[in-house]
Amino acid sequence: MRANEVLQGVFQVLSAQNTGGPTLLNLCYCVRNSWLPGLPGSKCQYPILRANAFADFMKIVVTTAIQEGGPIRMLCKKEGTWFVFSDEEYPRDAYPAAENLTAVDQDFLYQKYPLLEGQLDQKDGTTITIEPSTGAININPRHFHVGIPTHDYQSTRQVNAGFSLPYYLVTTRSNYTTPLLILAGLLAAALFIGWFFYLPLVLYAAYQILVIAKIRDMYYSGDLNPAIVIDAEHNKIASLTDLSMGVGHYPIIRIRKYPLPEAYRTNGQKIPVAGAYQNTEDYSHWNFYDPNPLPSGIKDKTIIAEKLAAIPPVEWTTLQEEIHKFDGIPKEGYYPIAVEQSDWKDIDLSSITWMQFGEEK
Repeated sequence: MRANEVLQGVFQVLSAQNTGGPTLLNLCYCVRNSWLPGLPGSKCQYPILRANAFADFMKIVVTTAIQEGGPIRMLCKKEGTWFVFSDEEYPRDAYPAAENLTAVDQDFLYQKYPLLEGQLDQKDGTTITIEPSTGAININPRHFHVGIPTHDYQSTRQVNAGFSLPYYLVTTRSNYTTPLLILAGLLAAALFIGWFFYLPLVLYAAYQILVIAKIRDMYYSGDLNPAIVIDAEHNKIASLTDLSMGVGHYPIIRIRKYPLPEAYRTNGQKIPVAGAYQNTEDYSHWNFYDPNPLPSGIKDKTIIAEKLAAIPPVEWTTLQEEIHKFDGIPKEGYYPIAVEQSDWKDIDLSSITWMQFGEEK
């Protein structure tokens, strides 16, 4: 059930109970045009909101597990209402049924996580994630995307760093030698052979523009992850991430070549990256991860330093330890780690088809 189905109507406050803790409100919902009364015999008057006190009440609904004291992992704002979930409950395709949601006031959240206070005045589409170990919060606004669409999953630790297209094109110009040659060939064919070559010329040019636009999107909405330069001569980096799609634990080291500014071409250099993910198979985890180095698309070193500091030290330590386990410089690819301690142990790793385009084999 989607959020807009749960919230087709308006909330009506039917009663408030003071239980000695946070105030819990009995609500009624309009779901698929069927009223689910919060109290026997009550009626919702759509679309009139009858409780004046509700005007100053920030709409927050929590799942049963949260109401019973479970830890909060994510808050999602949909149609003016915050939905609050534990890690296991975060919905990908459907929101919980209305009867499994309970409204709470802001103090309920602030008592559990004080850092949330003053952070709930966000736009629709925003998610807030909470780090289980530290209680730190990550605010992830919904950005406008202009590139190739992929999925509607939202980052749990968003980059939100900005992007300079001219700087990116200069830094990564080596990536576009082949596309420019292809475009030049198609243009020559259109001019000297026949006009029908203009069609693939336009389509290929449009595709390349959308690819760059997608990279731009990731500098805003991608996952902020750590990476370290392991082969400065060939611009090769190693990045740590978890390929979980919300359930399970799939840690991995991704080795990738990516053009870097000269100032960052030093072995051991730490680099924040904007992670892009995709799944082309029927897997329980992502099978594509592309770490886009922030210094390749952002010239401002202050922003780079800020994003470096936002990555927990334990992730840098884990990445460094895993890099030291390689025998020499590994080829580009995907290298699962902590196999026996994660959900990789239940998978035949040799059967996974990883998405790799033009990489070392």
